[in-house]
Amino acid sequence: NACLILPIHPALDVAREAAASAPGAKIGTTGRGIGPAYEDKVGRRAIRVCDLANADDLTVKIERLRSHHDPLRAGLGLEPIDPDALLAQLLEIAPKILAYAQPAWRVLDQAKKAGRRILFEGAQGVLHAVTQLPQYVVRNIRRVLRHKPDPVTARLPSLEGPLCI
Repeated sequence: NACLILPIHPALDVAREAAASAPGAKIGTTGRGIGPAYEDKVGRRAIRVCDLANADDLTVKIERLRSHHDPLRAGLGLEPIDPDALLAQLLEIAPKILAYAQPAWRVLDQAKKAGRRILFEGAQGVLHAVTQLPQYVVRNIRRVLRHKPDPVTARLPSLEGPLCI
């Protein structure tokens, strides 16, 4: 379910920063598109690694992105997204990325069965993002370390969200 930072995201990031002319309005972005990509993730319009496996789905997802991004881009003086070019770029990288994609729960289950040690990162990686309920980070970090995830669902028994590793 990892979301991709697309070529459209850095341009939007830089254009927004340039347009922020009021004192104190600039946020000091790196210009790499991380913020706009995260907005797409939270807005449920992001293109994910698993989406690269189906060109028809990508076309639909690109159109959804365009309906959101093209008005923003127009307001910032940027050209609209070229859907054909974006699709071609995604299809070009798809085989390279999909070769490394696999279900995290399966990897963890296999490691557990092989007797390997599994390290769960602390507050820097567990339930720390907007989409993983940040209000639970401090309260539940001890529970994360005490309970083993169910290998089938990759859920912790005492939390409501998915396991984030």
